[in-house]
This record gives sequence, C-alpha cells and structure tokens, in this order.
Amino acid sequence: MREVIRLGHGWVVGDGRNVDFWTVKLIGNDTLIDVLVEELPEELRHLKVSDLWLEGLGWDMSRIAQFLSEETRLELATVVVDNVTGARDRLSWRETPDVWWAWKWRCGNVFGDNTLWRDRVKFVKEYVKEVSAGRIGEHGVRSTNRQERLISWTPLLVGWTKLNTDGASHGNPGAATAGGVLRNGDGQWCGGFALNIGRCTAPWAELWGVYYGLCIAWEKQVRRLEVEIDSSMVVGFLTTGISDTHPLSFLVQLCYGFALKD
Repeated sequence: MREVIRLGHGWVVGDGRNVDFWTVKLIGNDTLIDVLVEELPEELRHLKVSDLWLEGLGWDMSRIAQFLSEETRLELATVVVDNVTGARDRLSWRETPDVWWAWKWRCGNVFGDNTLWRDRVKFVKEYVKEVSAGRIGEHGVRSTNRQERLISWTPLLVGWTKLNTDGASHGNPGAATAGGVLRNGDGQWCGGFALNIGRCTAPWAELWGVYYGLCIAWEKQVRRLEVEIDSSMVVGFLTTGISDTHPLSFLVQLCYGFALKD
C-alpha cells in the first residue's frame, strides 16, 4: 500500500521551501530526475524548488535548462512559486482516488478517528463530484452538452474597469497561450496582453490568463475590477473555491491573493 501511495501522489507548489526540485512530481506523473536528458551533477541533486526560483523572473534556466528537454521546460514554465499568499507546499493525489481514500479510512479505523467520514455514502457522492471536476481541470475534458448563447460586452458603472481574458491549449495538453484586455466603462482600451505560457491543459491556460490579467490590472492601479471569462469551470474555481490538493490550486490561490491586496 505504501508503494501505491508513493507512486500516486504529487505536489502542488506553494513557497517551494519544503519540496525537492528533482525528486518530486511537479508536473505530470514523472519526477524531473526521471526525465533528465543529461546526467545531473551531485551539487544540484538536493536543491529545493525555492532554490531555483528567481522572484520576478521565473525558473533559473541557466542552472537547469541543459538537463531538461524542451517539452519539459515548457511544462515547467506553467508552474509558479507562490511567494505572495503565504501558501505552503502540499500533497496532491494524481492517480485513482479510491486507493487514497481507502488508505485514509484505514488509518481512521486504526487510530479511532473517522469523524470526518461518518456518513460515508454522502461522502462518496460528494467526492465523486469533486473528482469529476478535478479530472476536467487536469485533463481538459469538456461536457458534450453545449448551448449557444448570444453575448455582448456590457458597459460598467462609472469608475469600474472590466478584464476579459481567454486561454487555449493546442493539443490539451499542448502549446498554450492566453490573452486579455482591460477596458473602462466607455469601452475604451486601458491595456492588454498576449502570453505564451508553455505546455499545459486548456483550464490551466484559462487560469493563467486570469492571473496575468490581474497582474496587469494591479500594475495599472485598478481597484474596481470586473472579470469576465468564457470558462464556466474556471468561474467555478474562482467563485466557489477549489481543494488545496487540486493541481490548479496554486493559480487559484495566486488569483485570490490580488483580491486580498485591496
């Protein structure tokens, strides 16, 4: 059971101080040391994630690029170390959830603490919903039930600014981009961006668009902001919350960080 748990878990990066860069699953289901293209020197093997993050610049590619393929570097580019919200590194389950919860329940039985799961039928039903949302968020699977609606840009109240963002992934996961525009209540251009993210899924790209748009809005000292996104899934993540162990939780936390700044 220990081996199953070990193989199934990964990490969601917070401040990066407690996570080994090379030997834990930061992206996908492989550790970085498992996908090396060149032998890693001993002095680099035990570095933490925070040791290789340059605040305001990103990953220190001058130290790691030669050991990783271009595809891996693009995937790594979509991961951000959170030095804003105070979030810590946390475990994330990347394989089948039934094994994980069987282990949790077993520990509860052994140590006499099953208070969180007394009504297990109710728990399973609720967890199925969460897992389904997680699968969609991680793999970009969308519902086949679609509805067509006419949409238009709606003017704002005086003093407000609107941020419209969008993200896309070619291949899902694949090469990902995002873009956005800021406009005032009269529809006048206040700023915008186009971003080459790296390699990730569509929901990941959508969240990157929101996060980067919030960065631009903050830099322009926008304090009254309305955000519009065309992804109902991402809207759900931002309005109703997301589990701390979800692979996309680090981006949601960073988005929340801007709201708390006000």
